[in-house]
Amino acid sequence: MPSQNIKLIVVVFCVVGLVSGGIFDGQGIAQEQPPIKLGGLAILSGPLSGYGKTGPMGAELAVKEINARGGILGRKVEYIVRDDEAKPDTGVRQARRLILEDKVNFLIGVTSSAVLLAVMEIAKENKTILVGTDAATARATGEKCNRYFFRTSNNAAQDARSGAFIMAEKPYKKWAVIAPDYEYGHSMWDNFIGTLKKLKPDVEVVAEAWPKLGAEDYSPYITQVLQAQPEAVFSALWSAGNINFVKQAKPHGFFDKIQMFAIGAGLMYEVVRTLGPEIPFDKYWGSSRYFPFAEDKLIPDTPRNREFIEAYKAAYGDYPEYISEETYAGVYFIKHMIEKAGSLDVEALIKAGEGLSFEAPEGTKYIQPETHQVVEDVVWGRLGPSQKYPFPTLAEYVIVPGSKATPPVEETGCKMQ
Repeated sequence: MPSQNIKLIVVVFCVVGLVSGGIFDGQGIAQEQPPIKLGGLAILSGPLSGYGKTGPMGAELAVKEINARGGILGRKVEYIVRDDEAKPDTGVRQARRLILEDKVNFLIGVTSSAVLLAVMEIAKENKTILVGTDAATARATGEKCNRYFFRTSNNAAQDARSGAFIMAEKPYKKWAVIAPDYEYGHSMWDNFIGTLKKLKPDVEVVAEAWPKLGAEDYSPYITQVLQAQPEAVFSALWSAGNINFVKQAKPHGFFDKIQMFAIGAGLMYEVVRTLGPEIPFDKYWGSSRYFPFAEDKLIPDTPRNREFIEAYKAAYGDYPEYISEETYAGVYFIKHMIEKAGSLDVEALIKAGEGLSFEAPEGTKYIQPETHQVVEDVVWGRLGPSQKYPFPTLAEYVIVPGSKATPPVEETGCKMQ
């Protein structure tokens, strides 16, 4: 057989193989690979939905940016979000639906700590990586940790410990607490008072008030706390709970009768914007995973942070809530993890995620290999009136290094498996 005929046969076989293998469609154009699917869980209904919906807004912005730049490993990203209603049973049902029906590659989000602990078991059962971007129970990266869960936002131990370090420098000894009576509230208080007592053994707890999550009437709890005559009050109320509490406490003279109100989620944008001048500026110290607004600069004052705020405002016409930024950052964590692993193989992804460090709008995030918990700096601050923004900004603030805020691994109770 002439040599040119042999060459022709080889070429024909190669082309037929490419077509039958699916690399080219009938028009001779490369077929697009299936998208990488992210399954979001968020509170999309009920009294917390106004806040809950801002998480998916951050995720959608990140997905849009990533797809505009070519996707991840040449594949587009698709984001599907389901309503977990802040209920564990609903969260479990929706997580199964996302994994088994929608065929997502990752789960991301979750605000309620109770929902998170339940959904973590579903992720482990189905060997699907879950990236937590909000729910803060320390148990999730403590005694309940598992290989398939990564958290890219602070946990309650980090938020509360950092606040305790700051409050230990102040003169108050008689403390009370008001916190929602569920996993997050107890985790915040246990970590705050446990750390504070180690630093100041003479601290005394004079009252504990535990309203249910979503309570609307705080009057009996306000009376209970005031009757105990504390010098300072620690709060783990958040979102509408914090807003309602502050509005109801003021007519009781609550903030005139205490010297300090330290609140773990006190710098949520929704809270700051809604309360505005009703905030007792001289006594209100709070934290948030992301509230970058000081009067003279952003925190941190980086191009990454400025670009995110500008992009978010352009997309939604408002400033970002902390959960918006955290979910946005969680999507980018998944991107970095996939690119480092070079594939969607779950074992390779887990290995790639452990010890991964990346830049987010709020700063550098480092994933602790032993617990899969992010380690990052924590900001606490006191608010004041603003001449620059249409809401109060940080009049003073303290940045607690992530290495100090994060408990030692041996104290977490995490036995990774």
